[in-house]
Amino acid sequence: MSQVLFCQEKNSEFFGDTFYQKKQYDLAILEYEKTKLLQANESVRDNLNSKLALSKMRQSKFEDSLDYILDSKTFTGTYLRIFASMKSEYDKIYTPDLLEVEKSNTFSELQKDRTKLLAGTVLLENRKFKKAKEFYNQLSLKSKDEEIQNLSKDVAAYTEKYNQLSHKSPYLAGLFSAILPGSGQIYARHDVDGILAFFFNTLFIGSSVYMYRLESKANEGHFVSGFMGFMGFTFYAANIFGAVSSANRYNLYQERQFYKKIRDKFFNIDTMERYSEVKFNVRF
Repeated sequence: MSQVLFCQEKNSEFFGDTFYQKKQYDLAILEYEKTKLLQANESVRDNLNSKLALSKMRQSKFEDSLDYILDSKTFTGTYLRIFASMKSEYDKIYTPDLLEVEKSNTFSELQKDRTKLLAGTVLLENRKFKKAKEFYNQLSLKSKDEEIQNLSKDVAAYTEKYNQLSHKSPYLAGLFSAILPGSGQIYARHDVDGILAFFFNTLFIGSSVYMYRLESKANEGHFVSGFMGFMGFTFYAANIFGAVSSANRYNLYQERQFYKKIRDKFFNIDTMERYSEVKFNVRF
């Protein structure tokens, strides 16, 4: 009976790896779950959980993947947990994990260096590209692993492209909109915002001037024109602040896209899978 269960367990894991290789992740998950039900060995179960987590990550379900590896103490589980929590922006998970790996006596220097590669992405995500460049340059000098050295150098070199990013000056955007409402937003590539700002400013300021003339001719108080003027001033001030905000949003978007390119190029799932040392029974 035990031999039958053993064969069934091995077949399920083999099928799971095969489905994973073929990118049929839902089927891979089913087979891995079946294997877990038959498996009592803790280390084998931990590796299965890592493969389950990876299958979820392949489906871009990073938060769901954490359910499988949240309590893992192995390097594989910890490494994948750091990666998944970074993708999910759960700093309360990956921050203590990064410190734990650094202080650990059970993980090798290579494993620690691989974790440092991920640690540097925190600087990138916070748009501290100069510090990130220094961090990866230092890692390339300190690591004894040639692949880590080369990857660190590549990341450091790529961060220099930050200076080539298109940035919009918030001061210029505000100045442009102060001169011509809406022009600052258009300068910051927010055309619709610029058109709306120009329309409402023209509407209220123009209406205020028009009503003032009518009230003057009729020898009436300037209540309506005063109200329209107040609204016009409010929209004018909002137009200037909006232009500054548009420039800041444009710059933030450019930096976020730049970080995404670095992450996709150097810290993709294929690389993380290999660095995590997860074990498959099928050779890819």
